[in-house]
Amino acid sequence: MMFGILGQLLVNDGTDHRSIPAPKQRIILAALILNANRITSVEDLAALVWEDSRPGSWQAALHNYIARLRRAMGGAGQRLVTHSPGYVLELAPETESDLGIFASLSHRARAAVETRSWQEAGALLRSALEMWRGTPLVDVPCEALHREWVPALTEHRLKLLEWRIESDLWLRQETYLVAELRPLIAAHPLRERFSCQLMIALSRSGRQAEALAVYQDVRHKLVAELGIEPGPELQSTHRRVLAGEPTHESAGDHAS
Repeated sequence: MMFGILGQLLVNDGTDHRSIPAPKQRIILAALILNANRITSVEDLAALVWEDSRPGSWQAALHNYIARLRRAMGGAGQRLVTHSPGYVLELAPETESDLGIFASLSHRARAAVETRSWQEAGALLRSALEMWRGTPLVDVPCEALHREWVPALTEHRLKLLEWRIESDLWLRQETYLVAELRPLIAAHPLRERFSCQLMIALSRSGRQAEALAVYQDVRHKLVAELGIEPGPELQSTHRRVLAGEPTHESAGDHAS
Protein backbone atom coordinates (compact mmCIF):
# COMPACT_ATOMS: atom_id res chain seq x y z
CA MET A 1 0.00 0.00 0.00
CA MET A 2 1.36 3.41 -0.93
CA PHE A 3 -0.06 6.94 -1.07
CA GLY A 4 1.81 9.85 -2.61
CA ILE A 5 1.58 13.61 -3.13
CA LEU A 6 5.23 14.39 -4.02
CA GLY A 7 4.41 14.61 -7.70
CA GLN A 8 1.22 13.34 -9.28
CA LEU A 9 -1.28 11.90 -6.81
CA LEU A 10 -0.36 8.27 -6.18
CA VAL A 11 -2.47 5.41 -4.86
CA ASN A 12 -1.27 1.82 -4.91
CA ASP A 13 -3.55 -0.68 -3.20
CA GLY A 14 -0.82 -3.27 -2.85
CA THR A 15 -1.46 -4.91 -6.19
CA ASP A 16 -1.79 -2.08 -8.70
CA HIS A 17 -1.71 1.68 -9.17
CA ARG A 18 -5.19 3.17 -8.96
CA SER A 19 -6.31 6.09 -11.12
CA ILE A 20 -8.33 8.87 -9.48
CA PRO A 21 -9.58 10.77 -12.53
CA ALA A 22 -12.20 13.05 -10.93
CA PRO A 23 -10.66 16.39 -9.85
CA LYS A 24 -12.79 16.78 -6.70
CA GLN A 25 -11.94 13.26 -5.59
CA ARG A 26 -8.24 14.06 -6.04
CA ILE A 27 -8.66 17.13 -3.83
CA ILE A 28 -10.31 15.06 -1.10
CA LEU A 29 -7.69 12.31 -1.25
CA ALA A 30 -4.79 14.77 -1.25
CA ALA A 31 -6.19 16.51 1.82
CA LEU A 32 -6.59 13.17 3.60
CA ILE A 33 -3.05 12.08 2.71
CA LEU A 34 -1.64 15.36 3.98
CA ASN A 35 -3.63 14.95 7.20
CA ALA A 36 -3.09 11.19 7.48
CA ASN A 37 -4.31 9.49 10.67
CA ARG A 38 -6.08 12.67 11.77
CA ILE A 39 -9.72 13.58 11.28
CA THR A 40 -10.44 15.99 8.45
CA SER A 41 -13.87 17.46 9.02
CA VAL A 42 -16.54 17.56 6.34
CA GLU A 43 -16.49 21.37 6.70
CA ASP A 44 -12.76 21.51 5.93
CA LEU A 45 -13.14 19.15 2.98
CA ALA A 46 -16.04 21.20 1.60
CA ALA A 47 -13.98 24.39 1.86
CA LEU A 48 -11.24 22.76 -0.20
CA VAL A 49 -13.53 21.21 -2.78
CA TRP A 50 -15.79 24.21 -3.39
CA GLU A 51 -13.91 27.13 -1.83
CA ASP A 52 -16.55 29.91 -1.56
CA SER A 53 -19.22 28.49 -3.84
CA ARG A 54 -20.42 25.21 -2.31
CA PRO A 55 -23.87 24.02 -3.49
CA GLY A 56 -26.92 23.92 -1.24
CA SER A 57 -26.80 20.13 -1.04
CA TRP A 58 -23.04 20.00 -0.46
CA GLN A 59 -23.21 17.43 2.36
CA ALA A 60 -24.88 14.85 0.11
CA ALA A 61 -22.54 15.69 -2.76
CA LEU A 62 -19.47 15.30 -0.55
CA HIS A 63 -20.74 11.96 0.75
CA ASN A 64 -21.18 10.86 -2.87
CA TYR A 65 -17.63 11.95 -3.76
CA ILE A 66 -16.26 9.97 -0.81
CA ALA A 67 -18.16 6.83 -1.87
CA ARG A 68 -16.86 7.13 -5.43
CA LEU A 69 -13.35 7.78 -4.17
CA ARG A 70 -13.39 4.62 -2.06
CA ARG A 71 -14.37 2.59 -5.11
CA ALA A 72 -11.69 4.22 -7.26
CA MET A 73 -9.05 3.43 -4.62
CA GLY A 74 -9.67 -0.33 -4.91
CA GLY A 75 -8.29 -2.24 -1.95
CA ALA A 76 -6.86 0.99 -0.53
CA GLY A 77 -10.39 2.30 -0.08
CA GLN A 78 -10.69 0.42 3.20
CA ARG A 79 -8.18 2.86 4.67
CA LEU A 80 -10.60 5.77 4.16
CA VAL A 81 -12.62 5.62 7.37
CA THR A 82 -15.66 7.63 8.41
CA HIS A 83 -14.96 9.24 11.77
CA SER A 84 -17.19 12.01 13.10
CA PRO A 85 -17.03 14.89 12.28
CA GLY A 86 -15.36 13.81 9.04
CA TYR A 87 -12.99 11.24 7.59
CA VAL A 88 -9.58 9.73 8.28
CA LEU A 89 -7.07 8.08 5.96
CA GLU A 90 -5.37 5.41 8.06
CA LEU A 91 -1.84 4.53 7.04
CA ALA A 92 1.64 3.85 8.37
CA PRO A 93 3.44 7.12 7.48
CA GLU A 94 7.00 5.77 7.43
CA THR A 95 6.16 2.96 5.00
CA GLU A 96 2.93 3.87 3.18
CA SER A 97 3.24 7.58 2.36
CA ASP A 98 5.88 9.25 0.23
CA LEU A 99 5.52 12.34 2.41
CA GLY A 100 5.93 10.30 5.60
CA ILE A 101 8.96 8.44 4.26
CA PHE A 102 10.48 11.74 3.10
CA ALA A 103 9.93 13.27 6.56
CA SER A 104 11.43 10.27 8.37
CA LEU A 105 14.51 10.15 6.14
CA SER A 106 14.90 13.93 6.47
CA HIS A 107 14.91 13.69 10.26
CA ARG A 108 17.52 10.95 10.24
CA ALA A 109 19.62 12.82 7.67
CA ARG A 110 19.59 15.99 9.76
CA ALA A 111 20.94 14.05 12.74
CA ALA A 112 23.73 12.63 10.55
CA VAL A 113 24.57 16.10 9.20
CA GLU A 114 24.73 17.54 12.71
CA THR A 115 27.26 14.89 13.74
CA ARG A 116 29.08 15.26 10.39
CA SER A 117 28.51 11.61 9.55
CA TRP A 118 28.78 12.48 5.88
CA GLN A 119 28.64 8.99 4.37
CA GLU A 120 25.45 8.18 6.26
CA ALA A 121 24.02 11.63 5.62
CA GLY A 122 24.62 11.37 1.89
CA ALA A 123 22.89 7.98 1.64
CA LEU A 124 19.88 9.15 3.65
CA LEU A 125 19.58 12.38 1.71
CA ARG A 126 19.66 10.60 -1.63
CA SER A 127 16.94 8.24 -0.46
CA ALA A 128 14.82 11.17 0.75
CA LEU A 129 15.23 13.11 -2.48
CA GLU A 130 14.32 10.03 -4.51
CA MET A 131 10.82 10.17 -3.00
CA TRP A 132 10.12 13.24 -5.14
CA ARG A 133 8.45 12.44 -8.46
CA GLY A 134 7.82 16.05 -9.48
CA THR A 135 6.03 19.12 -8.15
CA PRO A 136 3.90 18.22 -5.11
CA LEU A 137 0.14 18.11 -5.77
CA VAL A 138 0.77 18.86 -9.45
CA ASP A 139 -2.52 17.27 -10.57
CA VAL A 140 -4.61 18.40 -7.58
CA PRO A 141 -6.67 21.48 -8.59
CA CYS A 142 -6.86 23.18 -5.21
CA GLU A 143 -5.25 26.58 -4.65
CA ALA A 144 -5.64 26.36 -0.87
CA LEU A 145 -3.67 23.12 -0.63
CA HIS A 146 -1.01 24.49 -2.98
CA ARG A 147 -0.60 27.67 -0.92
CA GLU A 148 -0.43 25.79 2.37
CA TRP A 149 1.88 22.95 1.39
CA VAL A 150 3.87 23.42 -1.81
CA PRO A 151 6.17 26.34 -0.83
CA ALA A 152 7.22 24.71 2.46
CA LEU A 153 7.74 21.29 0.86
CA THR A 154 9.76 22.83 -1.98
CA GLU A 155 11.94 24.72 0.48
CA HIS A 156 12.47 21.55 2.50
CA ARG A 157 13.57 19.69 -0.63
CA LEU A 158 16.02 22.46 -1.55
CA LYS A 159 17.48 22.39 1.97
CA LEU A 160 18.01 18.64 1.72
CA LEU A 161 19.60 19.09 -1.69
CA GLU A 162 22.03 21.60 -0.13
CA TRP A 163 22.89 19.10 2.59
CA ARG A 164 23.40 16.32 0.03
CA ILE A 165 25.79 18.50 -1.98
CA GLU A 166 27.50 19.44 1.27
CA SER A 167 28.04 15.77 2.11
CA ASP A 168 29.53 15.21 -1.36
CA LEU A 169 31.92 18.12 -0.85
CA TRP A 170 33.10 16.70 2.45
CA LEU A 171 33.59 13.32 0.79
CA ARG A 172 35.70 15.03 -1.93
CA GLN A 173 33.28 14.20 -4.74
CA GLU A 174 33.30 17.71 -6.16
CA THR A 175 34.19 16.81 -9.76
CA TYR A 176 30.63 16.23 -10.97
CA LEU A 177 29.10 18.90 -8.71
CA VAL A 178 30.05 21.79 -11.02
CA ALA A 179 27.70 20.48 -13.71
CA GLU A 180 24.94 19.88 -11.16
CA LEU A 181 25.22 23.24 -9.42
CA ARG A 182 25.19 25.54 -12.43
CA PRO A 183 21.55 24.79 -13.42
CA LEU A 184 20.55 24.93 -9.75
CA ILE A 185 21.99 28.44 -9.50
CA ALA A 186 20.25 29.43 -12.73
CA ALA A 187 16.96 28.28 -11.21
CA HIS A 188 17.67 29.82 -7.77
CA PRO A 189 20.06 32.72 -8.45
CA LEU A 190 19.65 34.36 -5.03
CA ARG A 191 20.13 31.16 -3.02
CA GLU A 192 23.62 31.84 -1.69
CA ARG A 193 24.41 28.32 -0.47
CA PHE A 194 24.41 26.90 -4.00
CA SER A 195 26.78 29.63 -5.17
CA CYS A 196 29.02 29.02 -2.19
CA GLN A 197 29.14 25.30 -2.94
CA LEU A 198 29.92 25.93 -6.62
CA MET A 199 32.81 28.20 -5.61
CA ILE A 200 34.20 25.44 -3.41
CA ALA A 201 33.87 22.81 -6.13
CA LEU A 202 35.55 25.06 -8.71
CA SER A 203 38.33 26.11 -6.37
CA ARG A 204 39.15 22.52 -5.50
CA SER A 205 39.28 21.72 -9.20
CA GLY A 206 41.92 24.41 -9.72
CA ARG A 207 39.46 26.84 -11.33
CA GLN A 208 39.88 29.80 -9.00
CA ALA A 209 39.09 32.41 -11.65
CA GLU A 210 35.74 30.75 -12.34
CA ALA A 211 35.05 30.50 -8.62
CA LEU A 212 35.67 34.24 -8.19
CA ALA A 213 33.43 34.95 -11.19
CA VAL A 214 30.62 33.05 -9.46
CA TYR A 215 30.97 35.36 -6.47
CA GLN A 216 30.88 38.49 -8.59
CA ASP A 217 27.82 37.25 -10.45
CA VAL A 218 25.79 36.44 -7.35
CA ARG A 219 26.92 39.66 -5.65
CA HIS A 220 25.72 41.66 -8.64
CA LYS A 221 22.32 39.95 -8.52
CA LEU A 222 21.93 40.44 -4.76
CA VAL A 223 22.79 44.14 -4.95
CA ALA A 224 20.67 44.77 -8.05
CA GLU A 225 17.58 42.83 -6.99
CA LEU A 226 17.59 42.99 -3.19
CA GLY A 227 19.92 45.86 -2.40
CA ILE A 228 22.07 43.70 -0.11
CA GLU A 229 25.63 42.39 -0.05
CA PRO A 230 26.38 38.64 0.10
CA GLY A 231 26.02 37.01 3.49
CA PRO A 232 28.87 35.95 5.81
CA GLU A 233 29.14 32.42 4.40
CA LEU A 234 29.61 33.53 0.83
CA GLN A 235 31.97 36.34 1.81
CA SER A 236 34.08 33.91 3.85
CA THR A 237 34.29 31.50 0.92
CA HIS A 238 35.28 34.39 -1.35
CA ARG A 239 38.12 35.39 1.01
CA ARG A 240 39.37 31.80 1.19
CA VAL A 241 39.40 31.43 -2.60
CA LEU A 242 41.22 34.76 -2.97
CA ALA A 243 43.82 33.69 -0.42
CA GLY A 244 44.20 30.23 -1.90
CA GLU A 245 43.19 28.67 1.42
CA PRO A 246 41.45 25.31 1.85
CA THR A 247 37.70 25.64 1.36
CA HIS A 248 36.45 22.35 2.81
CA GLU A 249 35.12 24.05 5.94
CA SER A 250 33.53 27.04 4.29
CA ALA A 251 30.05 25.69 3.70
CA GLY A 252 28.70 27.21 6.87
CA ASP A 253 26.02 26.05 9.24
CA HIS A 254 25.49 22.54 7.96
CA ALA A 255 22.08 21.79 9.47
CA SER A 256 20.60 25.27 9.40
